[in-house]
Amino acid sequence: MDVQSKGQPLKDPESPSDPVPKNPRGKSFRLSWFQIGGILGVLVLLIAGGIWVVFRFPQGMHFFSPSGAQRGAGFYQGLAEFDELLTQNPDLDKPDVPLRLNRALDALGKKSFGLESSLSLLKRRRFLAYKDPRFLEPYQKAVHHVLEAFPFSEPIVALAAEELLFRDAPITEESTMRLTDYASRIAETELKPVALNLYILAGTFQDPLKAAAIPQIVSLFSVPLPVLPGERTRTYEELQVALAKDETLIRILQGDISGATIRIQELLQEAKTPDLTSELVQYAGAFFYDYGNPLRAAELFSQYSDEKSMSRQADALWLAGHRSGAQNLWTVLVSPNQAGTDVSDTAPEIKIASLYNLATTAQTSEEGIGYLDRLVAEAPDSHTVRVYGILRYTRLLDTPQSIRILEKEQGRNQPLIDLELLRRRRTGVSLDQTIAETWLLLNRYPTDERLYRWGAYFFDYQRRYTETAFLIKNARSYQVQGSWIPIHDSLHLLMEGHLEEAEERLTSILSENPIWQVPANMGLILEARRAPAAALEYYQRAAASVTETEAAAQVQFRIGHCLRILGRDRESRQAFERALELNPHYLNARLELQRLDTIF
Repeated sequence: MDVQSKGQPLKDPESPSDPVPKNPRGKSFRLSWFQIGGILGVLVLLIAGGIWVVFRFPQGMHFFSPSGAQRGAGFYQGLAEFDELLTQNPDLDKPDVPLRLNRALDALGKKSFGLESSLSLLKRRRFLAYKDPRFLEPYQKAVHHVLEAFPFSEPIVALAAEELLFRDAPITEESTMRLTDYASRIAETELKPVALNLYILAGTFQDPLKAAAIPQIVSLFSVPLPVLPGERTRTYEELQVALAKDETLIRILQGDISGATIRIQELLQEAKTPDLTSELVQYAGAFFYDYGNPLRAAELFSQYSDEKSMSRQADALWLAGHRSGAQNLWTVLVSPNQAGTDVSDTAPEIKIASLYNLATTAQTSEEGIGYLDRLVAEAPDSHTVRVYGILRYTRLLDTPQSIRILEKEQGRNQPLIDLELLRRRRTGVSLDQTIAETWLLLNRYPTDERLYRWGAYFFDYQRRYTETAFLIKNARSYQVQGSWIPIHDSLHLLMEGHLEEAEERLTSILSENPIWQVPANMGLILEARRAPAAALEYYQRAAASVTETEAAAQVQFRIGHCLRILGRDRESRQAFERALELNPHYLNARLELQRLDTIF
């Protein structure tokens, strides 16, 4: 590991005991700040901090005193001589000193006899590498040589990670894999911040689910970070908060909602600066809103009087059942120049959303129409909420009025408006003409999944299964995706008698897709196989999630049918009666009830 004596040594003002030396090559090392939901990554200084924990240089040049052990007496005597030479030549300005130092380290390397002695040599090589770039390559080779000998020594792994980071900037795909491997080898308490930082630098947290799958990942957040020399208090607090927020998200993904709740409460108590307190309050409010405590969320949002916080407070109050409080806040947000708040002229996005919320929660249709009038007039033509406002508005009017309003909105490249117009015009038009207009609509918007989904439902409802099959084929050709597509595939296989293939497809999506059609179709397959008890279980699962009244009636009918086959006539009657309650015109349910009457 010869060091070239050519070139001038770097003039580095750092003292030998400085645990965070500068990059010896003067290379700009840039750290990407990865985010999970807007959360900051970890500073690269944590790597250096971890190495500092490993080395802990005392003041002065004599890092270690010679050991009394007989086996290492020669080795440690050599270390003492090396340290003396380095102490006498701290600036490495004599031409022969770098070469002498490197040869001395090479000779000591042949005398090293274990992990401790290898670490002693690496400490000196690392110090020289940061002092003079001519020592960098020998240091790198030494790190990899020792890592091969001690692949699971955590201090050595930390050194290898540090060497990799300062050599590979920016981080490559290969170095990303090595960083992840190094991080997985670290479990020592003092080095856990290093392991956490390696995962972040490797981009692990770009995929939160991948991060949550790492064994014992939460334990990496439990160790306080080292406060490095010269680090600003504000930066350190921001870092601590960012990591704590990361931890709560990991806990959420792992299903530990109670643990995340406790950590959120701790965060609120730990924040010291106003900016961070505000950020954490908003974060905590969003957490409680999403995870079952909207009243607590409303309480947190109420601490601020800006329009965004008021809007979120209103949403939380509505979810918590305090409807009048939510409506009062929405009313404030759509009324300009409100004294006592930070709302002078509400931002358009918030105002539009508030108008829509007021319209959908209005006590009377007249009141709702009034808010929708304002929404349609004030929102930009292409705004999504304006489109939904028009759809809701026209459904409060009779068909001729609705058609006139929708026709005025044509030509603005709004597929949902065009679909609503198609649905309104169906009255008095033949089925074949409606089917033809549906295809024209799909041709105008060939990649809009919402139109394909409605078209599949419409064709199946009209028992035009050939049209549905062609629609799904067309959707796939345009790479349109949706959970409804495999469900329709399985339904058509079922109708064609391909029970095994239909069951295979439904089973593959059953765990991923909670919609009622999946267990309902599984029930049909099991009924066809004369397994009414198993079919009943699937129908009951479907009944628990179905929301459409007519579909719910059909599911209840199938439940009644299975119960009747199983000889549970009383329960069967109750299911058929429930089906008739949901759909009074359900002829099959009425016929089954009459059949049961003849039995009794």
